[in-house]
Amino acid sequence: MKNYKKIKRENLVYSDFLKVYKDTLVNNKSKNKIEYFLTKKNDVVMVVPTTKNNDLIYLKQFVYALKRKISCVPAGHIEKGETPLEAGKRELLEETGYTAEKFEYVTKIFEYPTQDLHTVHIIHAKNAKKVQRQHLEESENLKIFKKPIKDVYYDIVNKKNNWISAGPIISVILVSYRLGLKVQTP
Repeated sequence: MKNYKKIKRENLVYSDFLKVYKDTLVNNKSKNKIEYFLTKKNDVVMVVPTTKNNDLIYLKQFVYALKRKISCVPAGHIEKGETPLEAGKRELLEETGYTAEKFEYVTKIFEYPTQDLHTVHIIHAKNAKKVQRQHLEESENLKIFKKPIKDVYYDIVNKKNNWISAGPIISVILVSYRLGLKVQTP
């Protein structure tokens, strides 16, 4: 906020899952007022589960906002008092029925940091295996798929399949890199 001073904040939307703020700022040099809109959503976790054979366990779902099916990794909100690793374990089990031998924190990303204040935590679930059936929320319709992660990476790079959402794409690429996988690109 070096160049600006916040003089006012209005709460436009304030719910459990979404907050929208309108800040009024003053430019320190020109003294002009600027309106700036920010959103704050709950922090989320994205889990990239791989099997012992480096197959990626991923999901396909219809996304209402996009009006289409997309490919994605298990993900969800981090509940109050939960760590990203705990949330990752819970989301993986609920959405896929899988658990893993080892859960590693990869990194955190900010999807749209100029206007969105939430954090996305990326977890790698190594040596994932099925232990139960899915336990989905009423709004979830998730189909489970398994494919070599290097092939999914190839699909992403070559714009095949329905990998269109930034968070899952970044998650898969980062974990592929960490696994040392060499992927043929065009």
